[in-house]
Amino acid sequence: IDLAGFGTTTLAGHVLRIEPPAGSEDYHFGSTVALADLDNNLRAEVLIAAALARAGAQLEADGAPPGSAIKNGGNPGGSLFIFWDDNFPAGATWPAGLVLSADAPPASFSRVDGGTVSGTFTNLRLAEEMLGGLDYDGDGTADLFVGDIRGNGRGRSESGLGHVFFDASSLRNQAFSMNAVPTAISVSTILGIAAGTISADTSLHGDFDGDGIADLGISSPLGNPLGRVHAGIVHVLWGQPGPWPAIIDLLDGSRPAGFAITDIYGARGQTSGADLGDTLMYSAAGADVNNDGKTDLVINEMRGNGVAAGALDVGNLIILGGELVPR
Repeated sequence: IDLAGFGTTTLAGHVLRIEPPAGSEDYHFGSTVALADLDNNLRAEVLIAAALARAGAQLEADGAPPGSAIKNGGNPGGSLFIFWDDNFPAGATWPAGLVLSADAPPASFSRVDGGTVSGTFTNLRLAEEMLGGLDYDGDGTADLFVGDIRGNGRGRSESGLGHVFFDASSLRNQAFSMNAVPTAISVSTILGIAAGTISADTSLHGDFDGDGIADLGISSPLGNPLGRVHAGIVHVLWGQPGPWPAIIDLLDGSRPAGFAITDIYGARGQTSGADLGDTLMYSAAGADVNNDGKTDLVINEMRGNGVAAGALDVGNLIILGGELVPR
């Protein structure tokens, strides 16, 4: 199938294209994408980021010209675009050659741009990570997590940021920046633990403790727990009935009272220039692996060592039973 023949291939009626807004040069529209049911109607919304910060993206394809691979970019501050499900015709087939534009969406559409709140945070790559569709506050509505791998929290450069939008359906047909969130939208902002830890780079969610309310896990893959350089940290933010604090600072001593957070520390820090820290939870997923009705955490050690002598930074995978994570 050659997509150069878009609209006339054998996929006609089963493929559509979504185009960025005008003036979006270097946005890298679609650098991250996600699907999530944000309005509890059993149909997914399409979430699109204009925010690129990915080390592996600098690797050029074999034979590609210099400069063809870019690891950083996007709209300054980052942007999130949501095409709600009513943009996509219901039924088995779509019109051949269907194109949707962010400049003139046919139905519900949202845009959220990064911003700066003085003394609290500055977005640099808003929506580089996105995860939605579960309920973190027990009100029966879907919520949305949006991560910013390079954001600055309280002056901590590239500490990373996260934002949780509660009752994500309230975002429908809204357009705003994070420094001017409409009062009708409830949001909690998560500040990364320290400079350079890129907190909120990766996320996963599910009901880890089986209490009926979803929990959220985010990473600080370059965190330094107990002095273990770049061992990495997983932060489990436990769902609770009722609102979350407006600001959740992951820095020890600054965490909000009464809000439950569990940290999981990476095992090994950097010991030499060749033996780097584990970089815990650079990638992750959540699902019930052992069939006990609770979500388990599947996380990687991006630079974990192997069991053989000299097997440095080969990478490992860890599965944590959700029922064993202490609250």
